[in-house]
Amino acid sequence: MQLARELMVRIPDGVVEGSQWRDSTVTLVCRNGVPLTVYTTTRSTLTTMSRETLIVTRELRTALEGKGGAAFRAFEVAGTGSGSQRLEIAALTGILEKLSGTSTLALQVVERIPPGSPRSQQVLQQVEIRAERRR
Repeated sequence: MQLARELMVRIPDGVVEGSQWRDSTVTLVCRNGVPLTVYTTTRSTLTTMSRETLIVTRELRTALEGKGGAAFRAFEVAGTGSGSQRLEIAALTGILEKLSGTSTLALQVVERIPPGSPRSQQVLQQVEIRAERRR
C-alpha cells in the first residue's frame, strides 16, 4: 500500500511547464500499540512537458507524533522527514513510466517505565525508492 501512494500521480488540469501545486494528507496509523498521526505535504513541479513525456519533481515533508502504551510502559514518538522524487509520465496515456527518489526520516522515541527515569532513542531512516514500468 505504501508504494501505491507513491505511484498514484494526479496532475491538475491546465498545468504548463513550470507549474507547481501542493497536496497534503493526514494519516492515522498504529505501530506496536502506539497510535501515530502522520502529516505529509507534497510540492510538485511540472519541470518538463513534451509530446512524449512529462517530468514531475516532488518535494516531500513529513511530521509525525504519537503517544501510547500502557501505564507501566508508555511511549512518545515524534519525527520529521523530507525527500525528493523524480517521475517520468507518458504524456498520451498518463501512465507512470519511472519513479526515483530518496527520503530521510528522523524519529525520537521516549519510553517511560515507572519508577525509573525515561529512556530516549533516536533513529534515522534513509530510503531510496525506484520503480519502473515493465512491458
